[in-house]
Amino acid sequence: MIINEVMQYIWGEVEKKYNEELNKCLLLSDAELAELLFGKLQTMEKGISNYAYAENILPTCGCNNRHRDGKLSGCAMCDWESDNYTMCAAMAALKHKSRIRYVEILRKSIEINRGNKVKPALIEEFATHDLLDEDDIIPEFYDDIFLRNPLYEKRPFFGMMAARPDSITSSKVRKWKNQYRKNLIIGMGVETSNEWLRNHWLNKNTSQQSIMNALHILEEEKVSAGGDILFGIPGIPALHSIYILKESLAFLNETSIQNIVVSPLSRKNLTFQNFIYNHLGKEENIFRLYGGETYFTDIPSPYTLLIGMYEALQEISGVEQKIKISPQNTMAYLTQIQHQTFTDMEYAVLNLFKEMAQHSMLDVGIDGKNIEAIYLKAKTEKAFGEQMELLELQRKYPLKELLTVIMQNVITCIWGTEATDRMKKFEKELADYGK
Repeated sequence: MIINEVMQYIWGEVEKKYNEELNKCLLLSDAELAELLFGKLQTMEKGISNYAYAENILPTCGCNNRHRDGKLSGCAMCDWESDNYTMCAAMAALKHKSRIRYVEILRKSIEINRGNKVKPALIEEFATHDLLDEDDIIPEFYDDIFLRNPLYEKRPFFGMMAARPDSITSSKVRKWKNQYRKNLIIGMGVETSNEWLRNHWLNKNTSQQSIMNALHILEEEKVSAGGDILFGIPGIPALHSIYILKESLAFLNETSIQNIVVSPLSRKNLTFQNFIYNHLGKEENIFRLYGGETYFTDIPSPYTLLIGMYEALQEISGVEQKIKISPQNTMAYLTQIQHQTFTDMEYAVLNLFKEMAQHSMLDVGIDGKNIEAIYLKAKTEKAFGEQMELLELQRKYPLKELLTVIMQNVITCIWGTEATDRMKKFEKELADYGK
């Protein structure tokens, strides 16, 4: 897929550095590597930890969707690993040399922050790309922390993890569920119900069938299922992003999923959105297509968030009881958008989403009445009216046309005179859109 080639280009410099680091690490002994990694653990990001929720961030070899076909690429909206590729390289080398020491480092990453015998929080999460990827989180880690030398004073009430749908099997789910007194919560990245966009635009490498198979397994095993979706698609105007959000919420609301985690699109470093913003944001032909600079969307505006969520709650019965607003990704979004100047009402919208994200750390569901109340107040604002006019103007641009023009500019920007063959390849992919 062309989007995978684009992401390989975006990650190209990090890939060179990663390979250099990996080759250096492979020259070290397993003991030297373990010592090196122990030092890196001291400065590694510390997860959230309180009586209710503990986030145990694991150092690993990296996501298997990032490390694909001997290159770095990965999901178009994610830049996890961009700052810790040296850790990933060292862990990959250590796993190659000594699986025993690899497990020791995984365990040490928790013990450094929480001690040798951990008093469990109500919800315990092992935070990594895919906890059920046994090539990365090898089975020996599970055996070590639960069977050989139990990490916890007593079994936690709830476990939480992220997993890619194709990693979810009945035997893996059952094994992990047995270690928690109440239940296990498994979240997976759905991003959008539109399979073409998920794979050809977001580079997720996840089929609709694999999602449905995973949900079936989780339902059979009586495990709580969560699905993450994006609010905002890279480069796509607000009108289409709102429609895609509603389509995705409606799709997941009809499944066995218990919670739907909504993440506002943010402009993280090595992502497709950031590339579009930095390299195409001032391209004359992009603005000419959209009819002016205001037609080019960056990350969602406050009123885009409000309108999309309000319309979704009005149109999809019961979905508000399943929605969570992602705390981590909402804070990333707020950090990036805070430098802009807004009206008091727009700031009120941002504060509402911040409050909902904080609430979502401990509970599922959002208050539709609060969203409706601020929506009705916002409707009287001049800026809100301008946003609605903009959405109406965007109706004249079909999504397939926008995808074509954006990718044409991306391909030309990257490959210049060699863009023709790649554009033909993308147009062939786009022919399957909607099928």
